Amino acid sequence: MALEAQVSERIKVAGVMTIVPGGRTPGSIGLDDGRCFDLALPEAVCEQRWRWQSKREVVSGPLKSCP
Repeated sequence: MALEAQVSERIKVAGVMTIVPGGRTPGSIGLDDGRCFDLALPEAVCEQRWRWQSKREVVSGPLKSCP
């Protein structure tokens, strides 16, 4: 179960998107420094994944921790 961080703990990152429908998480973003964040994506993004797949994007939102 994910633990939601404090509302003030929002992040904004830039990197290359990977969208994998049906995976553990619908997508991830890989940063230039090697870090990677799993993403909870809206269904509309997954349905039109060709628009974001393997493209450089900026995403922001609350940070959640999954054990």
